[in-house]
Formats: sequence, C-alpha cells, structure tokens
Amino acid sequence: MKRPPDWKLKKILTSLGTEVTLHKVTETELIAEDPFGQTEESEETYTILAEIQSITLEEMTYLPAGEVQDGDAWGYFLPSYTIDSESYTVGVNDYITFNSIKYLVVRIIDQYMSGESVIRRALLRRQVGQ
Repeated sequence: MKRPPDWKLKKILTSLGTEVTLHKVTETELIAEDPFGQTEESEETYTILAEIQSITLEEMTYLPAGEVQDGDAWGYFLPSYTIDSESYTVGVNDYITFNSIKYLVVRIIDQYMSGESVIRRALLRRQVGQ
C-alpha cells in the first residue's frame, strides 16, 4: 500500500482534528562538568493540528493494569510540523494543551506505511493541578 501524500494527511487532520498547543520542552546542562547532571528546562509553545481522544473505560480493560489512568487520552499527530520554516516533532516529555487540559506525552507509537511514518499515536497523561 502506498503512503498518502503529506497534503492528504494534513487535510484529514484539518477536517477531523482541532488546534492544540504543543509545549516543546528542551533540557540543557547548567554546567558542562557538573557531577550531579543538573539541567535547566526551557519551553516553547506552538499551535498545531491534532486529534485528541479520551481513553474509554472499555479500552482500559484491554491495556495492562497501571499503564493508563482515568483522564488519559490518545493523541494523533503528523510525523512533523513546519512552523516558520523550522521542522518540529511531538516527542516524549513534551506537553499538549487541549480544551484547557494539560497532558504529558508519555509514549509515542509511529504508524508506518511503505516504510515511512504516516501518523504518530501518543499516550497522553493528564496533568492534575497544572
């Protein structure tokens, strides 16, 4: 089966998806020779198109115990997004804000077609109190 073109994937997300906020988290070492490995986090935000679906109780029964919690969701993303001629991907430990709810990206599963990533499915952990 041939991979659909990028414009087709964007059209699917445009018609089915909604705008969400990607909080891209980057860690940098404070001191190069620090024996404790202390890092500093910086965060940049971008508006992207995605599909976010709450995990149902029925789905939870088929997943290993403790892997998902009530309030978690699945996120469906493009393999990469181009914003101001820079390419960005959704990665583990990034945050997604959807409907004023902040989620942590816990795990990403790439869906492949003809050897190329077509869509990325992410397990999103709801962040309480943030």
